[in-house]
Amino acid sequence: MGRKRSIDDIKEEYYLMKMLENSTIQIHTYLYPCEDKDRVIIALKNVLEGEVEEEYHGELTRIVVKGRGKEPVRKLFNQFRNRRVLAAVRKHIMKYIDKDRIRIYLHKQSAFAGVYSICDPGDSPLGEIVVDIYVDDPRSITMWITRF
Repeated sequence: MGRKRSIDDIKEEYYLMKMLENSTIQIHTYLYPCEDKDRVIIALKNVLEGEVEEEYHGELTRIVVKGRGKEPVRKLFNQFRNRRVLAAVRKHIMKYIDKDRIRIYLHKQSAFAGVYSICDPGDSPLGEIVVDIYVDDPRSITMWITRF
């Protein structure tokens, strides 16, 4: 049996869901000369559906995908929940959280395969996918969405 939810729990969940509805999410990675651009775009779109933008920084291209609302965030965290790695994800987020942003680093190669695997900056051989979720209260959202 599941635990009984109080009216305060329900109110808090409603408040956090409203906050997520107003959230924006942006992911980006750099395209290195040895990489196939189409494969990198597939990896990004496996994380977030949206319009792909390219920004040029000298020799490197930065590929960006943006989204809004709670569905992209729920998709991301549902995969973590299904793989039962929420404690590790919470610890990872707390290292990189900011006053208005949740930041997650994902392995680019595993994202291409449709699996989200967290990493620290510099751990992914071809660079990481940086996921930025902009919300009003990132700590509360993190604790709620990574609850187990």
